[in-house]
Amino acid sequence: MRKIMVLLLAAVMLLGGCAAPAPELTRFTHSFYDTFDTVVILTGYAPDQATFDRAAQVCESEFRRYHELFTAYRHSDNVNNVWELNEAAWKAPMQVEPDMMELLQLCADQYAISTAVNPAMGRVLRLWHTAREDAEIDPYTAYIPDMEALREANGHTAIADLILDKDAMTVYYADPLLRLDLGAVAKGFAAGKVAQKVAEIVPVFSINAGGNIVLGNKYNDGGWKIGIQHPDAALFTDENQYICTLQAENCAVVTSGDYQRYYYAEGRTWHHLIDPETLLTDYSMVFQDVVLFDDTVMENIRLGKHGASDEEVLAAARAANCDEFVEKLPQGY
Repeated sequence: MRKIMVLLLAAVMLLGGCAAPAPELTRFTHSFYDTFDTVVILTGYAPDQATFDRAAQVCESEFRRYHELFTAYRHSDNVNNVWELNEAAWKAPMQVEPDMMELLQLCADQYAISTAVNPAMGRVLRLWHTAREDAEIDPYTAYIPDMEALREANGHTAIADLILDKDAMTVYYADPLLRLDLGAVAKGFAAGKVAQKVAEIVPVFSINAGGNIVLGNKYNDGGWKIGIQHPDAALFTDENQYICTLQAENCAVVTSGDYQRYYYAEGRTWHHLIDPETLLTDYSMVFQDVVLFDDTVMENIRLGKHGASDEEVLAAARAANCDEFVEKLPQGY
């Protein structure tokens, strides 16, 4: 799905386009850390501080709830989170929260379309996580996981062994050695859910959760402006470190790259984006910018050129090499 999103953006950009002002409001911001290993910044335009503070409280508390629910690295006394599932869901079905069931079902549905993201790769990802943490403690003894250990772990990543019972709201691991890791999808899912609640209080807002940005209504004619930073921004002057800027509203903008979470071992860089085929960090650079609006694929691509004909949209999709992927989607274009 990640590849599909990137190609869709390419199609939008190949076409080329964006603008009803809101009433007078005041700009407020609130930030916090310690959820999904990133700083979360809420920016909102509200009639007064009290209104914004209510939105900020909802934003932070919900992010903390989702962080506790989806972490695979910490026990919870409050909920059957991923850590709890990995500890016991192979013994018997375990009751889960509706949000957990929704995300796991979404992962399973998307895996049927593209195998790029597999939530059942927890054992493989744990080996890389441990190696990366050890490298942070002592860079001079940094190592990469043993290939035999990776292959053994990969033998227990079949998503078919993740048994979801939506009626009973339970999760069961048919393979006792299967382990979940939702790190690739949890933050984006959480950001979208939190945004829905924030919008009920402050409709004009943006949430920046470290690479996951969710935008509400715009406040001016140009919409929200987002700068897409070059992965090697440190090599450029301030005015040249952005590849492009986006103006958007009521959508999500997502970036993911290999340039922030990595370590050095055996003469090269190893990042956190693991190829499910090779079990290694084979991508030399993965830099993605995704803008998807709540509409059909056809209309998403047409945003690049308002008034474009269906034929122009299809031509742009083919030029961006995403036609094959879109045809595999349940609804197609």
